[in-house]
Amino acid sequence: MCGIAGIVEAMGTAASLPCLRAMNATLVHRGPDAGGAHCSSNVGIAHRRLSIIDRSRDANQPLFNEDQTVSVVFNGEIYNFRELREQLKQRGHTFRTSTDSEVLVHGWEEYGTRLPEFLTGMFAFAIHDSRRHLLFAARDHMGKKPFFYHSTSDRLVFASEIKAVRAAGRIPMDLDPQAIVEYVAYGNSLGERTIFQAIRKLPPAHWMLVETQCDHIKPRIERYWQLSFEPDASRSETEWLESLDDVAEAAVRRRLVSDVPLGCFLSGGVDSSLVTAYAARAQPGLQTFSIGFHESHFDETAHATTVAQHLGTEHHTEHVTPDALEVLPDLVAAYDEPFADSSAIPTWYLSRMTRRHVTVALSGDGGDELHSGYTRYGRMQQLGPLTYLMTGFGRSTLRSIARLAPRGSRLNYILDGMSRTGFELYDFGLGNHPWHVALLRRDFLTETVKASLSKQADDFEHCDNIPFAARLQYVDTQNYLPDDILVKVDRASMAHSLEVRSPLLDKEFAELSAQIPPALNRHQNDGKRLLKKLAERYV
Repeated sequence: MCGIAGIVEAMGTAASLPCLRAMNATLVHRGPDAGGAHCSSNVGIAHRRLSIIDRSRDANQPLFNEDQTVSVVFNGEIYNFRELREQLKQRGHTFRTSTDSEVLVHGWEEYGTRLPEFLTGMFAFAIHDSRRHLLFAARDHMGKKPFFYHSTSDRLVFASEIKAVRAAGRIPMDLDPQAIVEYVAYGNSLGERTIFQAIRKLPPAHWMLVETQCDHIKPRIERYWQLSFEPDASRSETEWLESLDDVAEAAVRRRLVSDVPLGCFLSGGVDSSLVTAYAARAQPGLQTFSIGFHESHFDETAHATTVAQHLGTEHHTEHVTPDALEVLPDLVAAYDEPFADSSAIPTWYLSRMTRRHVTVALSGDGGDELHSGYTRYGRMQQLGPLTYLMTGFGRSTLRSIARLAPRGSRLNYILDGMSRTGFELYDFGLGNHPWHVALLRRDFLTETVKASLSKQADDFEHCDNIPFAARLQYVDTQNYLPDDILVKVDRASMAHSLEVRSPLLDKEFAELSAQIPPALNRHQNDGKRLLKKLAERYV
């Protein structure tokens, strides 16, 4: 787990090594073990390293091929690197390290832009091919690792965090009006946008290709993979359980490869308990970690302790009294843009405590989105059929009646929800209510509200041929998961130089989970049915 940065200047302008080093200096928390930067004419790349696999100096980055014509800076882990390494060796490639990073250099030489299709893992990387005058960058399938960039006709700047992009200088800091609306509505920016108009995100499952020997820089961005929610009704529940068991266990085992101490986040919930159960079977003496609060209503450490005792892990618990004002400066520094998910605070404390013991932690992220775990899924499924039975006049009437009920009351919520259909119902279930955006001045809003919702609405319409319940999951995996959940975990953990791995977001496990019929995932208000049945085997 690391931090990356880079610059591509138009022909005739040399990449600045001092500029690269200034960008890299902002990423020391992501990689405190080593740092390096390299410039070749108008292209420069830099790296901060958190040593996880092959901790030798030979594995420091930028990492090169044999003739120094291809170099890489890489953030993440490639879990199938050993298999890829053997395949590439058989094709004549020579390796000088045992790190997973080196497969990217030779994988690019062998597969070109198809390289991400062969990777299992979490990653954001940039490869400079000086022989072919190309820079190739890619982000992992689910969006676990970040990649920010600023692009003009004469310059491309990229990095793992916004602060590093800004450190390159000459970056306009104008705010993006649409991102402001998104923040008010959802608590974070969506899709490619950030709070700054001039800084964008490379979307998950996309790659970027830039011709470096030209006067006009124009990144080419393409999607290389798409998670498809297409229910497969041909398997029985027992067959699904066996398949999920095999794939989940394999996903966890792949993520146990490490040359540094490793443990598991353990909340006591279904997802983290299942991941921990698989890990504990493969690694006796496994360390687990949970954070607790003195307020009993929010404290779940008793559940985590019970699971840890059952699985025989070495469990660590820390009770804290969260002080949002105390950690606010640290959170602002870590997240770089407005971010309103309050669970960022406990995640911050959990990461800080865990890093005192281990360098790598496994988490249960992804179970809710892939297995219909959120309670709002159940509410939306109940409201959905009712809204489709109503006429437009009926929905309009309900919405008018809803305004008479106290804002935020249960009656207001039910009536307002029943007045919506399609994407509006999803949007409402996610928590976006009209009065959120009403906080903004009318002269500011203009067309931004409509435009800001287009990303999620387009995703919702993209899969109009699958059940409503599966559409909810699909839109969440394309938006809520990468733009909220994974942002929260990446920034909070990397601020403490902690690598977090998410087995339930394994590409193979995600593809399998997306085929499960909604009726097997959820019955009324009971979500994650198959994951719960799976957990019963071990917990």
